[in-house]
Amino acid sequence: MTLGSGQTGIPAGSTGSTGSTGSTAANRRPARYRTIAAVIAARIKDHEFPPGSLLPSDGELAEEFLVTRMTVRHALAGLAGAGLIERRHGGGTMVAPINVERRSELPMGLAGELEARGLTAGSHVLEFGRIVPDAGDRALLWLGPRATAYRILRLRYANDVLIGLQETLIPTKHVPGLDASALEGESLFRTLRESHGLIPTDSDLDITAEAADERTSAALDIDVGTSVLRPTSVTYLEGGRPLERTIGWFIGTRYSYRIRQGHP
Repeated sequence: MTLGSGQTGIPAGSTGSTGSTGSTAANRRPARYRTIAAVIAARIKDHEFPPGSLLPSDGELAEEFLVTRMTVRHALAGLAGAGLIERRHGGGTMVAPINVERRSELPMGLAGELEARGLTAGSHVLEFGRIVPDAGDRALLWLGPRATAYRILRLRYANDVLIGLQETLIPTKHVPGLDASALEGESLFRTLRESHGLIPTDSDLDITAEAADERTSAALDIDVGTSVLRPTSVTYLEGGRPLERTIGWFIGTRYSYRIRQGHP
């Protein structure tokens, strides 16, 4: 594809007889990298490059647009800054996946939030076991020094796109006989409700940002040090008994919170 064809470089009303006039017209043309960025952005918008897909390599784009790789990289840098693509070291350039906004008015699990937005929720259990929580989590969950909880570590997906990692603790006294197979690809809150009769009525939520460590970066396929959104929530049963504690690590370009304040 050749860009800018059919342009004379002479503004309306000009004779084009002087070099200065042509120079002024050239300065008014968008830089080539901006034009390339606009074309790629349009392709992303039209789903020619769908969310989560890989773009052609820098070399392929340079050949298509008849420019240098440096010009292509300049264009892609602008698209990355706008959040349209993600440049991965050694992994090519990926179109930014869908961004999921989570409303926090109700104590609803992530699966419920995604389904309410017409998205397909998914999960994969990485680790499952019974542990004695540390003092901080025992205090959150109203557990004694020898009480146990199930620890569940899961990858979370929206429309098959990986968006985050979650660690959940549930006191074993609430869910006797819980096993990992019941949670593979399933909503935790739905399992608690339908299989155990446990319905959360309230929740506390704290949200911070942190740099991904080696474990988080490996699980989410992002670089160490990438900023991730870290929500920590505790949900409660009627009467105020803690039901579960969940910590999440979510890729900021794919997941965000929306909090409504004031009168409904």
